[in-house]
Amino acid sequence: MARSKNTLLKGASGKIGDIVTFERNGTQVIREYVIPKDPKSPAQLAQRMKCGVVNKALSPLKNYIKQGHKDNSKAYRAEISRAMKYGIMGEYPNLSLDYSIIQIAEGKLQLPENVNVDIDSKTNTVNLSWNSELTIKDKPGKPDDKMNVIYLNEKLSDAKLLLNASKRSDGKASLKLPKYWDIDETHLWIYLSSYYLLHNSDSLYISI
Repeated sequence: MARSKNTLLKGASGKIGDIVTFERNGTQVIREYVIPKDPKSPAQLAQRMKCGVVNKALSPLKNYIKQGHKDNSKAYRAEISRAMKYGIMGEYPNLSLDYSIIQIAEGKLQLPENVNVDIDSKTNTVNLSWNSELTIKDKPGKPDDKMNVIYLNEKLSDAKLLLNASKRSDGKASLKLPKYWDIDETHLWIYLSSYYLLHNSDSLYISI
């Protein structure tokens, strides 16, 4: 490594011919450019594939994750890290993601109990039902809390949000999927928001 006071390079940064130069603490540093090693070992290839699987899966959900985690500006990166650590299934090169690991929303509102799902394959409609009663004393909630539904088509990498699908007190909600969506490729989450959208509940993944 060389250090230079050459004013011609002052402030320069990047690769110039066979050298790399950058400024550090007011001094211009010059290094010989070395082609990075890329041995593509099985471990490296597996890690790259894991990153690809997770990023592809969560990318369509990015804005919804940010919206669902009201008090955490780093929620999306945290979900990426959690999915990398806990959500990868299978062995390289046959890797996939356990979508149930993804936490779309987080908050102190209580989720409803006994959530059930019924599929009408003829109309591509998902019918949800739940216990509308507030059953947990130490977690807040009101009958007019809004039910939100996030649905993702894994194959198409397309996600949508149905805000205020119904109220907690309704005990049910219906979601009509796009005609071109295959129900077998769909992942679904629900979460509740308070009436003035100040608070959320945790999200709940629903297997359909």
